[in-house]
Amino acid sequence: MHIKINSQKDNTQDKKHNKSVPEDKAQGILRFHYFGLESRVQLNGSEEIVRNHAHGYNESMINLNVVLYQPKIPQNTGNIARTCAAVGAKLHLIRPLGFSVRDRHLKRAGLDYWHMVEIIYHDTINDFFGKDQGKNLNFITKKASKTYDKIDFSGEVFLIFGKETTGLPEELLKKNHERCFRIPMKPDARSLNLSNAVAIVVYEVCRQMGFETLQLDGSKEFD
Repeated sequence: MHIKINSQKDNTQDKKHNKSVPEDKAQGILRFHYFGLESRVQLNGSEEIVRNHAHGYNESMINLNVVLYQPKIPQNTGNIARTCAAVGAKLHLIRPLGFSVRDRHLKRAGLDYWHMVEIIYHDTINDFFGKDQGKNLNFITKKASKTYDKIDFSGEVFLIFGKETTGLPEELLKKNHERCFRIPMKPDARSLNLSNAVAIVVYEVCRQMGFETLQLDGSKEFD
């Protein structure tokens, strides 16, 4: 598992959003215990990376990033992490999260795929935009006038999804109207499940990329 933290706040904020990240302030060390994988990293700056290479980690990654804005339901995030692992996409989580990363429902939904996911945390949405300005940002929302198959999937792609309850901030959507895309639904359907929505758009990206780095032939599974 790769865990990257984009943060300039002290550890009291980390504890508030993620109980699995205690800090030894005297030594300036963060200790990460994430689903049984533990590492220690010296705090030398505002951005630190922890790399836990579990057995069988697949380094094949595509230029695809799934961004979840303040997700609330652990099962959804676990399912999305599993989708990211299956295609080699990075997963960005924008705090605050509606759950602890130790949540059993989160772990169960992700099964044994956690070691295949690169997870990047951002304290706020402004932290995320400050890090990734100029990238191919695409906002998935039911309030868009264009469908997701119209997304330009060239370069490094970021797919940004809102929280399960209220979606993405309306001010953000208005500011980025030309980059907003929707998944077509019947008029009386309010929304799709978040993890299902992510899977639909992610695999459209993979299809347009020619399923690069993915296994296309499964016939040997019968042997």
